[in-house]
Amino acid sequence: MAVLIWGVVLLHDKPQDALLLPSQFSVLKSNQESLPDKSDRRWQLYRKPQLKLSANPMWLKFTFNFDNASALNERGSEHPSKGVFISILGAYSVYLNGHYIGSNGRPASNGNNELPGEIDSVFLLPQQWIISGDNTLILRFSSQYHSSTMAHSGTWVFADDYASLLSLGEERVRLPIMMLSGLLLVALYSFQVYFSSLKEPAYIWFSGLSTMLVLLILAESWRGLFGYSYIWHAFRMEVILWLTLLVSTLLPMFFMAFFNYSKRILIGLLLSLSVFNILVIFLGDSYDLRSLILFGTSLIGSFAISVFSIIKHKKYALIMTVGIAVFVSPILVSRLSFMDQYFFVSFSCLALLMLLVLSQTHAERQRALNQSRLTTQRLELELIKKQLQPHFILNTLTAIEEWIDTSPSDAVSFIQALALEFRQMAQLSNQSLVTFSQEIALCESHLKIMGYRFDAQFNLMSKGINARALIPPGILLTLIENAFSHNNYGANTYDFFIIVNEDNSHSKEVMTKVIFKSQKCGATKPGKGVNPNAAGASTGIGTGVGTKYIKARLTEAYGEHWNFDERQESDFWTVTLTFPLKYHSKPEIA
Repeated sequence: MAVLIWGVVLLHDKPQDALLLPSQFSVLKSNQESLPDKSDRRWQLYRKPQLKLSANPMWLKFTFNFDNASALNERGSEHPSKGVFISILGAYSVYLNGHYIGSNGRPASNGNNELPGEIDSVFLLPQQWIISGDNTLILRFSSQYHSSTMAHSGTWVFADDYASLLSLGEERVRLPIMMLSGLLLVALYSFQVYFSSLKEPAYIWFSGLSTMLVLLILAESWRGLFGYSYIWHAFRMEVILWLTLLVSTLLPMFFMAFFNYSKRILIGLLLSLSVFNILVIFLGDSYDLRSLILFGTSLIGSFAISVFSIIKHKKYALIMTVGIAVFVSPILVSRLSFMDQYFFVSFSCLALLMLLVLSQTHAERQRALNQSRLTTQRLELELIKKQLQPHFILNTLTAIEEWIDTSPSDAVSFIQALALEFRQMAQLSNQSLVTFSQEIALCESHLKIMGYRFDAQFNLMSKGINARALIPPGILLTLIENAFSHNNYGANTYDFFIIVNEDNSHSKEVMTKVIFKSQKCGATKPGKGVNPNAAGASTGIGTGVGTKYIKARLTEAYGEHWNFDERQESDFWTVTLTFPLKYHSKPEIA
């Protein structure tokens, strides 16, 4: 990236180095229509190339010394045609050494008669009217349609090879336009990746940043590509200012999202930046100064975030910090040319670096997610094998056979409960998240089956359940199965407890905290139809596979943002799960 930026800086042609600037700039405030004498005592000398606009017409005088303009003849033919470039917010007629050479619009003393001029204009300087020494360029000027937001106008007037001046607009926009299509593809790519993959916030911020930069390039380049009447200049500058505000806001927000800072901090920074930027917009004066303040603040903020991330040992923080430093390094060569010539090239290179790093992190997370999915699928097969193992089927059929002889109604109820659980498992197993109501219903079906098998009463006591809150499927069911794996339940009544609440102690986001409690029970008299010594006496999968399944499901759904804790407390086995709170988009239908 550094090689590309500095290659452009060092090799890019700088046409302004050969421009001939006026040695003097004077103003004569008069309504006269005849050309004033260049030695008229009413001419007022201006030290700065800036003009206060008013409804009254005036005369402007620029003095060029062609004896010191050897650069004018250094390019092109031996005696290239000379020209003058003029950019002033108004309409004007142009005179060289007392000879009329052209007009840009039609200046007048009232708005009805004025024909607005273009924002930029180039005039040919006839060779026969150029004299050795000082040459006087006089403009009859009016600005009846100038915007109230622009009380002053710069007076950009300079001479050069006529052909070079005609291509000046193209030269000014060549580099930004070269980056335009690339940035547009980057914006669309980031947008597509966000909605088709992991929905990482950094991608949507980066897509927005690239899109705003594309629009900013178009707004900046419109002048050089197509031109426009001076009455539209204030509108274009407003558009550029607000686009600069958006770019300046999105840049530090991207770094906040990329380094995975909390939503609370991100929202706080967004509000602070918005308030500061809006104050700059409405309290500032010059468009260029306000844009510079906005962008400078954005760069300082982004650099500070990257440096702080280095301190926090965030991955890729050093690369991002170096990238920002390289991005602003062309300022050391030319502070005046940076915003006009090198800004978009440097920013495009910085965007390319951000995209490469973002793609690398995305690839790492995608690999982790794919591995988690493979693990989940393998564990799902393990669960199915455990659920349908021969010993379980044999014991179940044996129990049904006994119930057919002794209690046919119990046999029918058991078969219906078993079918209901299998049907629920089939519906939920291929989903990454299900509602708590669906998961609780699956657990209740399983406990009903266990009640038949153990000739016991198993109750599921829940508290704080939000039916629309989401949880990976089979998590609570696996905890219940683990409880059966480690206990020998007899023909008694047992309670399982599920307590759910919101945990706001985490700085990043609101978390769901699930507490599962099951009663510990030693060896007791087994229920009817159950052989406690048989391999299939328990449908539980054991702590090993069961815990791996739970952790794999949590990783698939939440990445690394979850916590699993289990402990024994007096007469209970307690498991605490913590993961981000998410809701189903539509309410559950009872």
